[in-house]
Amino acid sequence: MMGAGMFRKLWFRLALWFVALLCAFFVLFTLAYIVVDIAFLATLSEAEREAFFAADDLSAALDPISENVTILLGLGVAIPLSVFASTILAMRITKPISDVGQAAQAVASGNLSARAPVPRSQEGGEIGALIENVNSLLDMVQASDQQIKEDAAAIAHELRTPLAALQMKLHGMIDGVVDVSTDELQRLLAQSQVLARVVEDLRTLSLASRGDLTLVPAKTDLMALVRSVVGIHAKPLDTAQITVVLAGEAVVADVDPDRMRQALSNLIENAIRYAAEGETLDISVSADQDTARLVVADRGPGLDVDFRAVVFEPFQRAEASRSRELGGSGLGLSIVKAIAEAHGGSVGARPRDGGGLEIHIDLPLTNA
Repeated sequence: MMGAGMFRKLWFRLALWFVALLCAFFVLFTLAYIVVDIAFLATLSEAEREAFFAADDLSAALDPISENVTILLGLGVAIPLSVFASTILAMRITKPISDVGQAAQAVASGNLSARAPVPRSQEGGEIGALIENVNSLLDMVQASDQQIKEDAAAIAHELRTPLAALQMKLHGMIDGVVDVSTDELQRLLAQSQVLARVVEDLRTLSLASRGDLTLVPAKTDLMALVRSVVGIHAKPLDTAQITVVLAGEAVVADVDPDRMRQALSNLIENAIRYAAEGETLDISVSADQDTARLVVADRGPGLDVDFRAVVFEPFQRAEASRSRELGGSGLGLSIVKAIAEAHGGSVGARPRDGGGLEIHIDLPLTNA
């Protein structure tokens, strides 16, 4: 970005232009005056020239106008010309800045597509860099506004279906159409839990986007943590007929164990929803120099090439309708990414050799 130092440099350059033009015009005027004097001397006879040279005050003899008047006349011509030229240069500078101000006002008024043009004369200079940076900032504002609109629509879509189901069941109970039984109440509870899960996921992502996701780090054996999370999901894994294969060794990292359980649970639940036909789920823990890597690899259908670039974005699903039926909110992998980045790590996804999807989490490693 263009800071105060660049602006000072710009105005300093403008001042140098003014001084340089002033000196240039004064020198030109002086040279012109000398040429006139030489031409004047050329018109004199030899006797007249000798008389001038023999005078006590040579400069006064050569110059029919006094020296002071000459200087004042020179300045009187040089200063207006310098001011005129500097004004033109200043207009070349202020016009692009004025265009930037107009673009900013248009964006503030709601026209998020407004941009300031970059004059050819300013390309590669400070003003050109300023305009390009402002345009980039306006691009970010427009993209952020579009993302907010899309997220708001997605959130409304996610909450509408379970809320509509709850309302229908409750209206049916009030009207006596639906029996108030334990099974019905349990179904209503399950639907409310889905809503609560979506709201909590949104809260987690909101905290992560502001850098306020709370972590309570502790030296944690990642392999032991994986075994505990797999044990928690033993029943749904068995129902989905998925066998978990663990590999690796004890790796200790300074992480928040609860957040890492949440991330790993999301990965396992994602595999249960979308890769049940894969039969096996390979989970490994390894260490490479100062990085710990946790890998969850399934044998499911994998992902399309176009979807891999957005797989960790909120509300992204490979098959939207099928995912909702299975209870996914489209936020699970986004939360995995947020948790990994909050730890100073990263997350990635790639197709697995032989079919399936491999998701890895890289974390800074702390030796015990």
